[in-house]
Amino acid sequence: MYCGPKYFKPTPRGITPRRLSAAKRFLAKERDRYALFAGEVAAEQPTPEERIINHDAGFEEWWQEMRDTRAADWRKARQQLAEMSPDFRAAALTMWNRRIYPADPAYLLSLIRQICSGELDPVKYDAELERCKELGRQARERAAMRQEVGCA
Repeated sequence: MYCGPKYFKPTPRGITPRRLSAAKRFLAKERDRYALFAGEVAAEQPTPEERIINHDAGFEEWWQEMRDTRAADWRKARQQLAEMSPDFRAAALTMWNRRIYPADPAYLLSLIRQICSGELDPVKYDAELERCKELGRQARERAAMRQEVGCA
């Protein structure tokens, strides 16, 4: 079963002059927002370097949380596939392996739900797909014949 691309591990960006000046601007705007209490706000604010470090740590935490959520969704989808009857499972895997859906666990879970609820009938879907392919083939043939005759 195709599970999509591998994720890259985000690399820490470090403290650069550009990020440092952006952090300084952000902290200054925050102090200006509360002009009457600028002294108290400044006392509670981190340094620009600490802000960058905290931001990077927060990003890495968020990134890992997103990966964990996605992995849990893949496990849930595989569990639901295992719990399906063999004919439904075969139909779902056949449709999934055609790669008409993005390789995302949310799409697989949605496909499983649609098949199990009867909202999507794989047999009817295949028949409709073949009918559309035939209509497309006929349209291409007609266009080729018109082109041969000289009609645009």
